[in-house]
Amino acid sequence: MALLVLVLALLVLLVLVLALLVLLLLVLALLVLLVLVLALLVLLVLAMALLMLLVLVLALLVLVLALLVLLVLVLALLLLLVLVLALLVLLVLAMALLVLLV
Repeated sequence: MALLVLVLALLVLLVLVLALLVLLLLVLALLVLLVLVLALLVLLVLAMALLMLLVLVLALLVLVLALLVLLVLVLALLLLLVLVLALLVLLVLAMALLVLLV
């Protein structure tokens, strides 16, 4: 029984660490998205000033990169949701074990 409690505690710890890593990924993705949006704005201003095709192509490339980062952001949010649900399940299991022990 004590081994089961230890395993549950380790699982909760693992899920918490994974959730923290996913949060870090979310923050990094948001920062990259911010940089990409700023780059897009700069490129659009350049495109309006110079009316060059190359700048427009670069702006489109940055837009595609921003969309990819947004996709990563959404996937990270979903992963975080799954990890939180797993944490809740593990906590319910731990409560059940405590009830059984008492």
